[in-house]
Amino acid sequence: MTKPLTASFLILAFVSCTFTTTRQGHAFVNETLMENQIQTVQPAKNIEMGVQITNGRDSMIIINLEVDSKIPDDSLNEFRAKQVLGSIITTISDLQAYSSCKIIFSKKSGSSVSITKSIFYQYPITPALLTNLKNYKDSTKTTEGYIYKGWVYNNGDLELSMPLINGWFYPSEEMGSVVFYTIGSDDVNQLPQYYTDPEKKVSFKALYALSPGETHTIFHICKYKEKILAGKAIDSIFCPAMEVGLVINRFASEDEYMKAVEQIVLSKELPANRIHSFPLGDIVFRGIQKGIVLKSGKTIHQLWMMKQFRRVSLVINMIYLNDKELEEMMQTLNKIKITPNSVDLISGR
Repeated sequence: MTKPLTASFLILAFVSCTFTTTRQGHAFVNETLMENQIQTVQPAKNIEMGVQITNGRDSMIIINLEVDSKIPDDSLNEFRAKQVLGSIITTISDLQAYSSCKIIFSKKSGSSVSITKSIFYQYPITPALLTNLKNYKDSTKTTEGYIYKGWVYNNGDLELSMPLINGWFYPSEEMGSVVFYTIGSDDVNQLPQYYTDPEKKVSFKALYALSPGETHTIFHICKYKEKILAGKAIDSIFCPAMEVGLVINRFASEDEYMKAVEQIVLSKELPANRIHSFPLGDIVFRGIQKGIVLKSGKTIHQLWMMKQFRRVSLVINMIYLNDKELEEMMQTLNKIKITPNSVDLISGR
């Protein structure tokens, strides 16, 4: 796996400026995109971007985030500043024209909304950083994984294997229509996704482009071919079903990711006691469970779990009607294995 970019620019510096001018407001062509990317890492009430020019030649990028005054100071740390910079650094054009980047966390309070506290971190734009950034843009990808003999999902980069549920169906889109393969019964060699490209990869750039809460789907399986919930389209759903996908690691932990998605997508705070550990095979996932009442009166339950692996996370999303359906899925997932240096994962032999 490619070495994380952030490790290349962890240098804290404080610079005193002599003759400076500051350009704010549309200082960057793609400011809207940059703001959206920052919000996925650190929600902010307001984001100001500008360029400060010192002595007519040294240009410094300034990113000022007005954050919630209730956020603890220790969470606005160096690691969080690196995440903010990492979220936008690939979208800044002509990065070589700047000497450094300053990330500022500001808190405001009171009727006069005066700044009560300002925490900042500054990082130089070095030749080494520019070189690493070029390599990062060109080569940062992760393996999607593939279905192999015995109807097992393998992923060499994550070094894991996961059996699929016997008797369930694997929907495969072929020639504009969906073909259902029976897991464990049909010949897995017939599956187009069967070991056709074990080195197929998805770029980190593509994963970064996903909206908060979105997942790069690897595969999904379901127990029934037909839609068992009749009625209006909103009530039509394959259930029970399981989807497996990948997301980029934008946060220090699975818990932080889930809390951020809840805040950004639903504008709600996710209590810490809603997130639980789910040991499955060799791995401990973190996840949340929810119930959704449909217009038909039926309740659909969801268990959404994730586990971080270096730069990406494996995400498993399960929907079910009752505990029996959930148990059926969990029993199979308990067979997940960490398989370092597995020959099968790399060559199929």
